[in-house]
Amino acid sequence: MVRAVEPEVRAWWDHEEQKTPCLLFAGPAAQQRPVPDTDDLERYWFNVDEGLERAMRLIEN
Repeated sequence: MVRAVEPEVRAWWDHEEQKTPCLLFAGPAAQQRPVPDTDDLERYWFNVDEGLERAMRLIEN
């Protein structure tokens, strides 16, 4: 957690009153690895190795 906003995030988490709203932003990773596309739905749903690779890339990005 970024130290500069820790009090605001904790207040938001604890449902305390705040002067201004606490807005949390997330952006794409600096060096993304694109998730491979496929038109083959059987491969998309049943290929375990590709499913794990896709999930890991989504987490990283």
